[in-house]
Amino acid sequence: MTPRAHQTGRAPQAREAASPASAGPADSAELRWRLIESLQQVTVASDRYIDSAARSARVHKTDLHALNAVLDSERSGDPATASDLARRLGLSAPATTALVDRLQKQGHVERRRDATDRRRVELHTTDLARQTGSGIFRPLAMALASMAEDYSDEELRLIEGFLRRASTTIDSTTAAGATTGTAAGATPETASGATTGPAAGATTGTAGRATDGSATGAGGGAPAGG
Repeated sequence: MTPRAHQTGRAPQAREAASPASAGPADSAELRWRLIESLQQVTVASDRYIDSAARSARVHKTDLHALNAVLDSERSGDPATASDLARRLGLSAPATTALVDRLQKQGHVERRRDATDRRRVELHTTDLARQTGSGIFRPLAMALASMAEDYSDEELRLIEGFLRRASTTIDSTTAAGATTGTAAGATPETASGATTGPAAGATTGTAGRATDGSATGAGGGAPAGG
């Protein structure tokens, strides 16, 4: 892909040279491993941002993950329960109860009984939670949106599709129990035909969003406003 900025003479920072069209199997395998490395680097950089921003906002990182999960469920039209949150975050029932109690005390979530099934208690984010998420993630969202201007709409659609599939692949691999090391028994020597390359075992998080719904990157998701 050729960024739009490159076409106008303004090259993006730290851009790798495009692989030649005549690249052979070994070159293609190396490119795939470089892509995996880049995804891992995005994850690490995003986690650093989350850690720093969360400390500045005096919000625990686990709370941000929880608020993001609750907000995602709200967006889907199926509000989460405490059990849903426990499964998504991999927490025990007592730990989840303590987490929700803390978020409710902070004014970030509310417990509401379902209108049709009074036994079901749903979790909903508050305006304060969305304001907190906006303050944390808007600077990153704006920076990434500015970077995206270097690419054409066609290129961005391709990138978005790849990242969505990558996220789904990571989730399915995690669900299968392969959260460390190489996935599904593959090794750097055998996966994708590569002869060398790093193990693709980095832990990743959900993408954060700003109040306008724009994506902020991979790793350490957090609340956003509608």
